[in-house]
Amino acid sequence: MAWHKKIVADGKCAAKVVPALRPDKALHIAQPGWNTYIKELGKVAGVKSIATIGDIRKALKQRLDYFESMGCRATDHALEYAFYRPATDAKVNAVIKKALAGKTLSAEETETYETALLLFLGEEYATRGWAMEVHFSALRNTNSAMYKASGT
Repeated sequence: MAWHKKIVADGKCAAKVVPALRPDKALHIAQPGWNTYIKELGKVAGVKSIATIGDIRKALKQRLDYFESMGCRATDHALEYAFYRPATDAKVNAVIKKALAGKTLSAEETETYETALLLFLGEEYATRGWAMEVHFSALRNTNSAMYKASGT
């Protein structure tokens, strides 16, 4: 958000520059770095410890509020394929516990968590009047050297 703030503060850009939310790092629980990102999310959002789907929802809601205050009205999600695997919070929490312990998740467990998070985010976006863009099978971060250098 640093560049968004600089552009607004500078006042020289006539175009309205607003951020879009891309919560892939929180969503993709089976990806390397998810544990580290979730800890960072908790710190930034003021959630002391993230151990449950409720904690993740609380932290993300705080971040959504922040992005909204910066003018965000659109989101972008990268998914490899379409899935829908609804589950109770207890089952989702078991998946989160396993991931936080550094254990490998099955495809079913990954889809269980990702479904829960996407449903939550979709409801939040609808409440806020935001657009939710979903890309299936998108080739992202194809320049590995640049991805490694920028981390985004």
